[in-house]
Amino acid sequence: SFSSVRQLVLNLQKSPANPTELKGDAFDEESVLGTLEGNSLRTSRRDTSTLRLFLALIFWDEECMINMLEILSDFAEPDVSTSRTHFRLFVIGLAGFEMGR
Repeated sequence: SFSSVRQLVLNLQKSPANPTELKGDAFDEESVLGTLEGNSLRTSRRDTSTLRLFLALIFWDEECMINMLEILSDFAEPDVSTSRTHFRLFVIGLAGFEMGR
């Protein structure tokens, strides 16, 4: 969602105490995911995990990278949005490459 991406940008700008969490003025991952179920929960978790993995790469949080890669291992298949799929696969690949160095 737009608000989760906005929170990613705010984390990049403000460097909060835990910059790999999507929790702040624009978006709170835990509270949003807590209201969802079924496919909505699954796709939202996929998208927030991709954003968190991206932040983990930038802030080099290996524990978060491992956790997000575990979650995203269930989402290798493409979805309706080609750009979202490509971004997710790019971030997964880059994280795997960097962690393997």
